[in-house]
Amino acid sequence: MSTAGWDKFTNIIEVDVPEPVSVTSLTLNKVKLSMRVDSSTKLNATVLPENAEDKSVTWSTSDKTVATIAADGTVKGIKAGTATITCTSVENPSIFAKCTVTVMEGGLIGDINNDGEVDVTDVVELIDMVLGGIYDAVGDINGDGEVDVTDVVELIDMVLAGE
Repeated sequence: MSTAGWDKFTNIIEVDVPEPVSVTSLTLNKVKLSMRVDSSTKLNATVLPENAEDKSVTWSTSDKTVATIAADGTVKGIKAGTATITCTSVENPSIFAKCTVTVMEGGLIGDINNDGEVDVTDVVELIDMVLGGIYDAVGDINGDGEVDVTDVVELIDMVLAGE
């Protein structure tokens, strides 16, 4: 017995449609972040597997009076304190990652150890940050959103100039 109309087709090919790939994990480029009031930095989320169908995420903060988070992952320090930034998979809200953000009052640019002076000890701490791959907004001397050797060079120049 055939279904009406289907007997007119002579070359039917079955096609396997792959199942959508679900998100299995979510990580952030930082799990701890220190920053100054009025500074900002961007958190980056990595959603796996790479071929997941829906890699979109949402961001939230535990305390928007301390730190805010934009839809693109940009964190802004509002006032001194600690807040937790959470990034959540839209496809599967049980998959999320967190970053603890500590916001500090201002201070001297280059005063990495926050002792009120910009000196060689700050240079050593900044070199440790760079070598350890640690991002701390206080180490971003040139304000380019990165903590790298260019910040170390600028801080050395500041120390030598007695700033």
